[in-house]
Amino acid sequence: HGQAPRRYGHFWDYFQLQKALRDFAPDVIYQRVGCAYTGISAHYAKRSGTPMIWHLASASDCRKPPPARILLSRPHAFIETRLAKRGVVQADIIVAQSQEQIRVLQENFGRSADRLIRNFHRVPQSVDKRFDRFTVLWIGNFKRVKRPDLFVEIASQLGKCSGIDFVMIGRGYQSESVQHRFAQVLKRTTNLKYLGALPQDEVNRWLETSHLLVNTSKSEGFSNTFIQAWMRSVPVLTLGVNPDDLLKDSFLGSSHESTKEVANTVRGLAANFDILNDMGKKCREYAVERYSMKNAAELANLIMQAAGDTR
Repeated sequence: HGQAPRRYGHFWDYFQLQKALRDFAPDVIYQRVGCAYTGISAHYAKRSGTPMIWHLASASDCRKPPPARILLSRPHAFIETRLAKRGVVQADIIVAQSQEQIRVLQENFGRSADRLIRNFHRVPQSVDKRFDRFTVLWIGNFKRVKRPDLFVEIASQLGKCSGIDFVMIGRGYQSESVQHRFAQVLKRTTNLKYLGALPQDEVNRWLETSHLLVNTSKSEGFSNTFIQAWMRSVPVLTLGVNPDDLLKDSFLGSSHESTKEVANTVRGLAANFDILNDMGKKCREYAVERYSMKNAAELANLIMQAAGDTR
């Protein structure tokens, strides 16, 4: 919707999307991400008898909407979240990406996921890591919830460790003043390089030559960046985030309570390439087995089956 203030939500497209669905008359609706489009699509699906598949895109999609008394002071958010919730309840088939999403969906919506289909990526060629320089990556767009400042703190704590490079990739803060202040901090951190936003193929090339990925987000679903890293033999270190307990149970990295713990782990792994190599191999084996394009084929079959049932 060209004139809609989209930053307030997707519900502005209600009538336009309804008309597009009527004109197109789909055999099946596949909708991803919990937003007003979920409810709009579900409304059309129920009226037309069209099966609808809703696919969770992140942990936030299955969080309980805030109570009405809070949202009433923000009417646009009230409309957006209520449409999303209605769509979740009315969807014919729900696909989740992780066990954690299944649990939270049941708790908050009283609704079970119908299928668990994990994320999928093309399997890259394996690479042999170089160890003349040790590179630690942070990947994400700068937002307060992502806490990029904590990565800078980790780099600062290891400023006297020669041979360890820290690299940040992602779009800067939307606020120019906030980004300017953060840029000044980056300049003072001499062992850290900020590359800005990069195309996906360049991000993957950095992962191929790096040794660790650090995630400082306060809340993280099942991040595609984790999978990209694991497929390229890069373990993941986080601050409190541990999707499906994989970092604890599968030797794919580790979850920590403080920046000091992360810094100590980075220092230890940089000094022990045998352990790091072993972790990297397990990361790749696990990711190739769990997150290859066979999951895409399973999803495609589910969509085709739903469409076939209406013919």
